[in-house]
Formats: sequence, structure tokens, C-alpha cells
Amino acid sequence: MELPFQLQYSLSRRQRLIPHLVIWAPYLPAVGFLSIVVYLLTVQVSPWWALLSFWCLWLVRGFIVGLTDVALRPLRHMDVVIQERGLGFLGGNERWWIFLDGIINFGQIIEDTWTLQHYNGVVIHIPADAITPEQVEFLQAAAARRRLPVAAPANASAQGAGENRTSTQ
Repeated sequence: MELPFQLQYSLSRRQRLIPHLVIWAPYLPAVGFLSIVVYLLTVQVSPWWALLSFWCLWLVRGFIVGLTDVALRPLRHMDVVIQERGLGFLGGNERWWIFLDGIINFGQIIEDTWTLQHYNGVVIHIPADAITPEQVEFLQAAAARRRLPVAAPANASAQGAGENRTSTQ
């Protein structure tokens, strides 16, 4: 496979909405419960508790932005460049870069779309017909490298045992 490679494609609302809902699904019950508690505190105790609702909105800002994007744009045009250690995507007229070693998941949430999740919150969807099997393997290998356990040296505890002693004479 030749690096770097560039992918240009368009995503439909369905290709963006379903993975977005699946990714956020584990967090929504807790946020809903917290919102109800804040509402009850505001109504029953003091209107000052309404300020806490801004914190609730800040917690789910990514969810709100994603839903707004799906609602306002029927198609999302994407331009992605993948290099040996980084991935660049266009945000407006500017290319934003993320490191490939930060990929925490690369898989198919829906059958016709690959979804890449980065540890910093970036989510990129790629239609299955826009990417070759070799490119998929490359990104899956990058995601697998992130999940490898980091082992400490076998003699780490023995090395550190005597080094930190200080004598007081």
C-alpha cells in the first residue's frame, strides 16, 4: 500500500446519525438523570441551580453539535489524507491533523460505513466503498497498536528498591 493516500467522499445523514447515536448511547441516561435532578433543584430549591444546567449542556456539547450538523446538512463532504503517522481532515478551509496512535476504535457500526474514533473526541466516518481493504487493514493495525499493553521491565521493582534510599549520618 502506498502512503500517503487521500480519500474524498460525501456522507449522508444516515451514515452520520446512526453511528453518532450509538457512540453517545451509553452516556445519555446519566445526562438525562442529571438534567432532571437539576430541573427539580431549580424548581423546588432555588433558581440559582439553573446555572448548573449550563454545565449539563457543556457535558453533552459534542452530542448537540453532531445532531445539529446532521439536521442542517443533508450531505457532509469529506477530504481525508492519511500518512504513516497522522491523519488530516478538512475543517472549513483548514486541515486538522491527529496522530494515528491515538485511534481508540476503528470498526463498522453500520454495514456500509467505517467509523474511526480518536482519544481526543474526533470521530471520522468513511463509506465502505471509498476505502480499499488494504487501507482498512492499515487503520485497523493503527487502532490495534493503541490497545497493546505496555509492560514494565522485569527488574523494574528491583532497580527502584535501592536507588531512593538516603542516608542520614
